[in-house]
Amino acid sequence: MTDGEPGAPAATIVLRRAGESDRDRLLGWRNLPEIVALSSSQRTVTTAEHGAWFAAALADPGCHLLIVEVDGEPVGHIRLQDSPAGYATITVYLVPGSTGRGIGVPALRDASRRSFEAGCRELRAFVLTDNARSIAAFTRAGFGALDDESEPIPEGHVCLVLRSGLQ
Repeated sequence: MTDGEPGAPAATIVLRRAGESDRDRLLGWRNLPEIVALSSSQRTVTTAEHGAWFAAALADPGCHLLIVEVDGEPVGHIRLQDSPAGYATITVYLVPGSTGRGIGVPALRDASRRSFEAGCRELRAFVLTDNARSIAAFTRAGFGALDDESEPIPEGHVCLVLRSGLQ
């Protein structure tokens, strides 16, 4: 897939499954101040916490860890986590220097398409209400505000939803 920014040279954006070799990279990215500031927990994680989470995520068939690459260079992460409520939660971040380059929206669209092709019927993103850049990216990728209140939304967050067949 290529980015869609007018006038910008086309970049090849690829999503690949994360593997064991990505563990330390994801920890480093996760603890960047810019990523921490936009995360729900608003805190860094220890190497032990991350190691346990990463091993469990790789072993969980309902968790899909994806690395976003641009022209072969890893620049971000997308996670799709199946929910017992029947939807999958999608989270995404791009490392500093990779935002604003037309990468996020195509990556979100590709991850969504893959999820729906695998049988998911609905994706939900829980985004901090003051994270305007992420809200705009999800909106451009086809997500809209949740139109029901079947599940509680964490305080300080907005829930954006995309249903199969609507992207």
